[in-house]
Amino acid sequence: DFLGLSNLTILQEAVELIEEETGEAVELLGLEDGDAETFEMLGRGDTFGVFQLESGGMRRSVADLKPESTSDLAALLALYRPGPMDHIDRFVASKHGREPVRYPHPDLGEVLDDTYGVIVYQDQVLQIARKFAGYSLGQADVMRKAMGKKIPEVMQAERGRFTAGALERGYSESDAATVFELIEPFAGYAFNKAHAVCYAQIAYQTAYLKAHFPGPYMAAVLRAASNSTERVREAAAECGRLGIQLLPPSLNKSQVRFSLEGDGDGKAAIRFGLATVKNVGRVPAASLIEGREADGPYEKLTDLCERLDTSAVNRRALEALAMAGALDEFGERGAIVSRADWILKEARAVQERKARGQTALFDMFGEEVVQAPSDPEIDEEAEAASMAERLQWERDLLGAYVSQHPLHAAEARLRPRVTAQAAELPEMIGEKAVVGGLINSTRERPTRKGDMFLVAEIEDLSGTAELTVWPEQYQRTRGVWRQNQIVLAKVTVRSRGEGLLSCVVEEAEVVGGGSARSGAPPQPLGSAAPVAARPAAPPPAMEPARPSSPVPAAPPTPAPAGAGTAPANGAGTALWITMRDSGDEAADSALLGQVRDLLTAYKAMPEGPAGRLPVYLKLQGGDSETVLRLPDEWRVPGMFAVVSGLGAALGGQGSAEIPQLEMSSGNGDGHASGNGIATPAGAGSAAAGGG
Repeated sequence: DFLGLSNLTILQEAVELIEEETGEAVELLGLEDGDAETFEMLGRGDTFGVFQLESGGMRRSVADLKPESTSDLAALLALYRPGPMDHIDRFVASKHGREPVRYPHPDLGEVLDDTYGVIVYQDQVLQIARKFAGYSLGQADVMRKAMGKKIPEVMQAERGRFTAGALERGYSESDAATVFELIEPFAGYAFNKAHAVCYAQIAYQTAYLKAHFPGPYMAAVLRAASNSTERVREAAAECGRLGIQLLPPSLNKSQVRFSLEGDGDGKAAIRFGLATVKNVGRVPAASLIEGREADGPYEKLTDLCERLDTSAVNRRALEALAMAGALDEFGERGAIVSRADWILKEARAVQERKARGQTALFDMFGEEVVQAPSDPEIDEEAEAASMAERLQWERDLLGAYVSQHPLHAAEARLRPRVTAQAAELPEMIGEKAVVGGLINSTRERPTRKGDMFLVAEIEDLSGTAELTVWPEQYQRTRGVWRQNQIVLAKVTVRSRGEGLLSCVVEEAEVVGGGSARSGAPPQPLGSAAPVAARPAAPPPAMEPARPSSPVPAAPPTPAPAGAGTAPANGAGTALWITMRDSGDEAADSALLGQVRDLLTAYKAMPEGPAGRLPVYLKLQGGDSETVLRLPDEWRVPGMFAVVSGLGAALGGQGSAEIPQLEMSSGNGDGHASGNGIATPAGAGSAAAGGG
């Protein structure tokens, strides 16, 4: 058979991550058998992420067996099947000397020595038939197939043939019947040894990597789990148990998938990838990462607006990234979610300007020209998401809690009383258990008589389980079953068929008496309107077209080397040159050429009393506006003469001839304006040539 095993992908990616992280090249096929650290881990029942050994029943069996080699693992894997699994306890007891090794017949010792007298493999069935009844290997395999099909008349014929062969070799009819009845359950269900050994090798390799390289290995496991919220939750819980920190997605640090990062203490940490956020996907994630790698980290929301490809990242993806924490370094989550529309609108405006070629007009000022849209006005305190909302978003979009886990605060109260984790319940059919966890959801249903009962999903650190609360018990415990409460419940585990469980509640109580996520009195988390549903605040108004209104302060920019420092009362003052798009690209380009030549001359002048001013170019066209900050080399002296001189030079032909250009200098404290030229308040104004 060719099997598509995700575990093989996990192994390959774990090896690659190990080499990237440590420089060590692990050769899986060259691993020495019997590694003490690996088998010590398995002997503790620490089998999450280990091929074929994860289930609760298998975990208990591995812990009982305390394997020491891949041969032990192969035998356990072969026995853990219907029929053969009845002999696991005897195999374990004989291995550890608690029971003597017993053979169905002394002559079968050489066939069963390696497995402590227990039939484990199909191969042993063939060897027993050959030795005990004189079958050829081919005849023995025909018998094995007949046993597997369980056709009565065929089975009867094979029994007669086996008995006759045994009698011919001197065995009694009683011995023949005993051996035949012993091998019958194995023939249809047991593994052949080659298959079991292959599985054991993969189990050993996965266990070895987990024992020696837990960080890279769990990162690979999480990558494979990306499409399963439940599996991500289980893997996140295992990372917590192993002391591996899970880091939230980050626009400036995440890769597309889960990746390794240091946690600051020299330990491995695992970072959520951008594409692991629900509703984002690989295309938006790759687009954002390509932008980061090409142009450096995103510095703030306005920087994201300038570089966001709206053809790849839509509102749904942007909101999901904000809710999951990927934009935390730019502000509070709820506030950013409320500004998703503004971010996309600004990003589309930037793309439209690029498409029109406006930015090419400014190439003459150098490659370091920075577009500088205004930051959105965000009231972070008023629009902040509550901790309850943040945790709910993380669980819904990442599959796991990252900021904190609601159960951690109650762990000390739960641990002494809980007898089974959710992941162990499938192996406990017919047994009673005490489970504890967080109520994720509840739903009422009527019985055939019309009485109401409840189905509740609870979550612990290992996974989820579904509890059934029948009418009589439901009436007594109604106050227990509220979403987000932490509860303890005594249950009886029953099978509903097809792998489904019914955990019937006999007793239940609230642990801690409060809402696990918020710490507030119990109430459904859904009763609070999510931030995503709030009406989006209108985007900030654009700066006025004419500088007669206050000009926003320019971002502080370090003065060039050797330049003086502006006095405190001049902090934030800048020279603004506003140009309206005439629609004639050649004329606009020529006009900007004049501006460049004049700035070249003025920037060589000695600095004024206010130091040197940064220069901003504002291009207005239609309903849009572009603001660019020139590199520091274009700073000009902070003197009235520079502003008035630029006005005179560019306006000397008359304002009617250059209607699309105006200049101002200010720090947002107000202006006095002249004929087309605005100057710092109190500085006076001058007009040149009526321009």
